[in-house]
Amino acid sequence: MSARFVMGAGLAGLAVLALAPAPARADTEEPVPVEAKALAARGGELYGKAEYAGAIAAYKEAYVLAPAPGLLFNLAQAYRLAGNCGDAAYMYRRFLASAPPDDERAVAQTHADSMERCAHRRGLGISEESGASSATTGPMASGPQDAPAQPGRHKMALGIGTGVAGGIALALGVYEGVQASSASSDVEAAYARGDRWELIAPLQTRGEHAQTAERWLLAGGGIAVVAGAALFVMGRREARRVSPVMIIPASGGATVAATWNF
Repeated sequence: MSARFVMGAGLAGLAVLALAPAPARADTEEPVPVEAKALAARGGELYGKAEYAGAIAAYKEAYVLAPAPGLLFNLAQAYRLAGNCGDAAYMYRRFLASAPPDDERAVAQTHADSMERCAHRRGLGISEESGASSATTGPMASGPQDAPAQPGRHKMALGIGTGVAGGIALALGVYEGVQASSASSDVEAAYARGDRWELIAPLQTRGEHAQTAERWLLAGGGIAVVAGAALFVMGRREARRVSPVMIIPASGGATVAATWNF
């Protein structure tokens, strides 16, 4: 003669549990300790609040006092929803070993298989997202992958860019120098003709501005060219320290890449 006690209010059986986030009932031999019933009820409350760690602890204590198969299923459900694939699979298997009815067995078997696959993927270091993606989209086509960026290339590229910018600044500085010289010649000619200051002042101002721009552009351009050359040299030295042969992991094997410095 056996007695049944309910893990949580309003629960009708394991089949209902499979469709809604509620724990199953547990069966045990009479008499069922009052404390076990209270712990099972507490586990059901925590389960309903998605506090699965607390629910697991309560179900475990209840199982020690009354080792009912339904509590094994409740534990498996809580472990599953808490993300513990290994313990969930173990508890589902223990519940299946208790020879439950066919409908309850079908639910537990489905979850057990799913949790074992989950535990296997995690053991291989494969995330659940990548595992699900590979199951629906199939394996990715294998082929050579892009080689990793060669050390020093970034500095070399930055050095070239800086040097080019410096060269442009130098060219502009030379242009402003020509403009300053031209303005100076115009001022001298105006004085020679005896022009009024009102006519000479704009020429004088233009020449001063061009001379100031010349100084800044030539100085900045020179610094940029030197800095660019230094960056290029440092990057080239780093690149030369790289092994000429690289083995690059690829799907289904590896790709061997060779590099040469010129």
